[in-house]
Amino acid sequence: MKIKKYCRYIHLWLSLPAGVLISIICFTGAILVFKEELLTIMGYDSIRESPLMIVMKLHRWLMDDTRTTGKMIVGISTLFFIFILISGLTVYWPRKWKKSRLIIEHQKGRRRLMFDLHSVLGLYATLILLVCALTGLMWSFQWYRDIVSFIFDAEVKCGAPIWRIVRALHFGTYAGMFSKIVTFIAALIGTSLPVTGYWMYLKRKKLL
Repeated sequence: MKIKKYCRYIHLWLSLPAGVLISIICFTGAILVFKEELLTIMGYDSIRESPLMIVMKLHRWLMDDTRTTGKMIVGISTLFFIFILISGLTVYWPRKWKKSRLIIEHQKGRRRLMFDLHSVLGLYATLILLVCALTGLMWSFQWYRDIVSFIFDAEVKCGAPIWRIVRALHFGTYAGMFSKIVTFIAALIGTSLPVTGYWMYLKRKKLL
C-alpha cells in the first residue's frame, strides 16, 4: 500500500536526525515521573534546589538556561516524535493480527530480536508515548497552548484546570502509582526505540 510506503519514509527520515534527542527526552522524562518520590528520598522540598533540576533542564531545555534554542529543539523533536510514532504504528499494523506480531522472538537471531524490541515494544508503548508527547508540547509552543485553549474553551494559565489535566497525563499521575509505573516503562521503551532503530538502519546499510 502506498500509505505504508510513505509512512516508512516519514518514520525513517524523521527518526535519523531526532533519534538521539528523543532518547534523551524520554530517559529524563522517565526519571521525572517519580520526581516526588526521589525528592523525598534525597531530602529536598523543591526540585529547583535538588540535583533533579539538572534532569529537568535537560528534559525541557537541553541545559539551555536561556530557555530559547534548547526549548525550541525539544519542541521540534517532540513534534517529530509524534509523527514517528504514528507512522511507525501505521507501517507495523497488519491486515490480520498474528501472535508473532505481539511477542518478542528471542530465539530467531539478533536481527529478529532487535526488530521485535523496536516494533513490538513500540506497539505497546505508542499510546502512552503519544499522550506524553502531545501534552509535552504545552511547555514548548505558545501556538500549541492557544490551540488547546481554543479547543477546550479554556484560558490556559499554570493553575487552570486544563493544566492540571495536562500535568496528570504527562507525568502519569492520573491513576496513582499504577499509571506512574506504566508511564515510566513506556518512557524507557521510548528511550530504547532510537537505539534499536539506529541498529537496524546501520545493519541494513552494512555499517555494523
